Amino acid sequence: MLVCFVGLWVGGPAWSAAIEPVMLGGEPVIRVTATDELDASERAVLIKRRLEAVLAEDQIPRVTVQQVNGRPQLQVEDKDLLTVTTSDVLANVTTPEALAEIWSGLLEEALQRAYFERSGPGRLVAVLSGIGLTVAAWLLNTGLVWIRKNWLPVAPPQPRPISRATTRAVLTEALRLSIWPLHLTIWVGWFYLESGLFAPTRPLQEGLVAVLTGPLLSISLAVLAGILVIRLSYLLIDSLFEAIRDGQFLARDHSVRLDLRANTFNGVFKGTLTVIVIIALLVFILGRSGLDISPLLAGAGIVGLAVTLGAQSLIKDIINGFFILFEDQYGIGDVIVINSNANLGGLVEDLNLRVTRLRNLEGRLITVPNSEIKIVDNLSSRWSRVDLKIQVEYTADVDRVMAVMVEEARALRAEPGWDEKMIEEPEMLGVDAFTDAGITLRMLLKTAPLQQWEVDRAFRRRLKLAFDREGIRFAVTQRFIWVDKPSEPSQELAQLLAGRYGK
Repeated sequence: MLVCFVGLWVGGPAWSAAIEPVMLGGEPVIRVTATDELDASERAVLIKRRLEAVLAEDQIPRVTVQQVNGRPQLQVEDKDLLTVTTSDVLANVTTPEALAEIWSGLLEEALQRAYFERSGPGRLVAVLSGIGLTVAAWLLNTGLVWIRKNWLPVAPPQPRPISRATTRAVLTEALRLSIWPLHLTIWVGWFYLESGLFAPTRPLQEGLVAVLTGPLLSISLAVLAGILVIRLSYLLIDSLFEAIRDGQFLARDHSVRLDLRANTFNGVFKGTLTVIVIIALLVFILGRSGLDISPLLAGAGIVGLAVTLGAQSLIKDIINGFFILFEDQYGIGDVIVINSNANLGGLVEDLNLRVTRLRNLEGRLITVPNSEIKIVDNLSSRWSRVDLKIQVEYTADVDRVMAVMVEEARALRAEPGWDEKMIEEPEMLGVDAFTDAGITLRMLLKTAPLQQWEVDRAFRRRLKLAFDREGIRFAVTQRFIWVDKPSEPSQELAQLLAGRYGK
């Protein structure tokens, strides 16, 4: 008892002596301190060797406590195992006799367990348990896969009504995403239990526990949470814009323009959200890794200031991109020409706050920084138009030609499906110009967005067939050369020539 009180007075539980575990079968059994002759690690190794020697004998070990020179000594089959020292008592804050009884029980239990594991029946039990754990893990994972495919199918967002459908879609997606952590949990648990069945693999258990209790677990959970937030946010954004397209927030007729704007803002919102989540995850990971992020954040502010001063074009890109979106200058799916340059024209495939990407007729992807966009010709904003100019001969009946053009335009619009592409009656402007080839007639056809080229080609085909049928000829540039008979030279010229060259 005196030793115990001395230990409490000296340091109690905060005893600072080196302590090493005595390992048996891959598991720590007791923890010992140093002696005058051996340090803690050497003493632990020595005790482990004595335990291994006891197990080599083909008999069930028994641990007893004997008093030797006034100190408790642990023995196995009359063989010295270890002596309880004062430092052991101080480290465990108890009495020598009590510590000896505790250690004897722990050592005997560990020896008997190790003896059974090394026997034939013990190995058979370990193998069968491993097979059972593997089968159970496989069955659980197969069941989760079946549930994900049959009970939680991927379905497009249904915006009617948005409250019920969106909630159901979000819950379904959350359950689908939660299955993947369950897969990981099952296999991690399988690895933990499987490695504990055999002595050589038990150190892997401690390593796995150390990993799971360290920062890696919280970092992994944070990454999974970030993925879950991104996926669910994508689903909510899709459902929101589906509801806008469906007219739940704004009563409207179907508008292709609104669909294009919805697609554009959908991509911008998703990209912005992804960047925010990734930055938050990086800050969290750096903090959990033991790094002091305060200087990092301060340095990031300085770097941000330097970037602001040195990358002004990037800021211009972002500002100009914001106003392009806000003012609806164009969106994904529009056909535009930038800065009145035919080489910078095409279909808008991607648009964000920094760049605009176009695909031209040759299939080239053109990337233009938003700060370089000064003038935009949008060929598909809300409606489009065919500006048709036809030249006929001067001998043609102009009124008849104009009537044929109007009739063919109306006939094309009356065909199934073309009334949605030609949204108004044709507008005949009349005679537009006189040229050296013939008379120019001009007509306007108002079309749905992006339909002007299809309408133009179809109408020109019909017009050619109609002109052939009516005997109307297109104007062709012609040149006439008039050759007059040369007159006889005058008498004076004849005499002059005769005098100079002779007869």
